[in-house]
Amino acid sequence: MTSPATGRSGAPMLPTTFTTPDGAVAAARAARATAQAIPTQRARGRRALAAPLPLGSIATTQSRTLPGTTSCGVCASTALTHLEMTLTDGTPVVFVSCHACEHKSWFEVDGDGTAMSLQAVLGSATKITAKA
Repeated sequence: MTSPATGRSGAPMLPTTFTTPDGAVAAARAARATAQAIPTQRARGRRALAAPLPLGSIATTQSRTLPGTTSCGVCASTALTHLEMTLTDGTPVVFVSCHACEHKSWFEVDGDGTAMSLQAVLGSATKITAKA
């Protein structure tokens, strides 16, 4: 019986190489040759692709046309961005921004078409915290 290899400290070490059993290399090569390749990509043309659904976007969805939101109140441009939102107090509003003059205004959904004042919007959007 042989003694295990020892390092500089005298502690036993495992050998860095091992002997391969007889016939192991030939068996591995034969198994690799008969193994089927795993496809990395689906075959084309098996089934028709479904048309992709349009992505939801604030730029493509139709918003409600409310009185006062069809043209800019300052420059009368019709190039507007409409965003429907709900303020913190629960008031549903439509934010309208003009592409031409960058005028911004808010309109109540159930309103008469007059723009809300900035103070009314900020008052409705302020989060009320309870004091302990």
